[in-house]
Amino acid sequence: IATLREAVYSPGYLEHNTLAGHSASIRSVSFSQNGQIIASASDDDTVKLWDKSGKELKTLPASGVQSVIFAPNSQTIAIASDNGTIQLWNDAEKLVQSFQAHELSVLSTAFSPNGEILASGGLDGSVKLWNLNSKIEILKDIQGDSGPVLGLGFSPNEEIIAAATEDKTVKLWNYDGKLIRSLGGHTDAVR
Repeated sequence: IATLREAVYSPGYLEHNTLAGHSASIRSVSFSQNGQIIASASDDDTVKLWDKSGKELKTLPASGVQSVIFAPNSQTIAIASDNGTIQLWNDAEKLVQSFQAHELSVLSTAFSPNGEILASGGLDGSVKLWNLNSKIEILKDIQGDSGPVLGLGFSPNEEIIAAATEDKTVKLWNYDGKLIRSLGGHTDAVR
């Protein structure tokens, strides 16, 4: 946050827009891949979609939302919640699928670069890989031992999943669930 504050308030940087409309804290924001839409997830149990000029486009219901992310196609939105579910919305108009991803909170999500796989990270320390091609099905359930998974990312070649954890490390996993490497050195939880 200090780096963001420095960038926003440093000479030469100007605020472009303020997206105001939530009635509680913002938990997550995400840009669509095409840069045209911004999604914000709030403790007010909504996800709001905005155009880049700051105009509110749509409000989606999202009880206990933890994170929101756009798929690479800029049309699908994944909303992760504290009840362990993930909702997939298409073009922000239609709830396509809602499924139980974890028994506890889903704290983080990431789409593979091709958009065919969704990774979810849970309060339980697991990372799950979901096939999104036809019906939602689990490809792999990676059981970690590092505490809650606070952030996820795919490598550009889609061969490695990085999981940021509460135990101050980043775990690098392959698609088979094999731990490739654990990256340490942080002094606090990694997001």
